[in-house]
Amino acid sequence: MQVNVCGQKGSGKSTLMTFFADWAWVNYIQIYANYKMEYEHTKINIDMLTNFELKQALVLLDEVYLLLSSEEHRTMFNRLMTYFFWQSRKRYVDVVISYQYNTSVDPKIRSGADLWIICESIPPLQRDADYFLWTLKVPRETTLSAFYDVDALETINEIVVPAELLDKCGVWDLFDTDELQPINEILQSKFQWGRDHAKR
Repeated sequence: MQVNVCGQKGSGKSTLMTFFADWAWVNYIQIYANYKMEYEHTKINIDMLTNFELKQALVLLDEVYLLLSSEEHRTMFNRLMTYFFWQSRKRYVDVVISYQYNTSVDPKIRSGADLWIICESIPPLQRDADYFLWTLKVPRETTLSAFYDVDALETINEIVVPAELLDKCGVWDLFDTDELQPINEILQSKFQWGRDHAKR
């Protein structure tokens, strides 16, 4: 399953992603992530993602546009990553990605999501929010997957979470998105095609 977590800064995207990590940890599922967390996990590497031996895992990509920008959607790198996303279901790999703006992410990758979670803080754009609103959306059955976008989605649930509750459960101590894995570290590969492979 692919989950897109979308929202502005401070809307609880990384917090929500960490709940997915907790679920994986409880169920003894291997976690791969590009940001620091207290759960045992493996840092992400491009060879690992494109290796078809990766199975039964959870992959968390925070601020995914840094890695898979819509401006580079024609590069060989983005093509290989698209294959990873498209094959993830067959490999029993769940992928959760987060980003702020739809237009910032490669559309082929963004459009393949099974579930979208739109994150908002209440009040909006405040450093210390009182509540977080997480709206769960799925593509309408009549919508072609290539054109999935927020406006073409159907809301299936809305979850309001008090910030005080998140603070009491200690979730904010379980991750640190200020320590995102460097892009050049993710892109270190035994193959020398690299991210800037010539466009076709």
